[in-house]
Amino acid sequence: MGTEEQVFWVAGEIHCSQCHGMLEFEYDRERKVDREMRKKGTRWQKGE
Repeated sequence: MGTEEQVFWVAGEIHCSQCHGMLEFEYDRERKVDREMRKKGTRWQKGE
């Protein structure tokens, strides 16, 4: 994970320590989808 991504995530989404665990879980799931989307997306970007 890049430092910028981590800082943005922490600053933007983690509001309290109580929901930290759930956010971590949601984040991991979104990262997985994002990574797959990026693999597909790189082909599109090169085509543009």
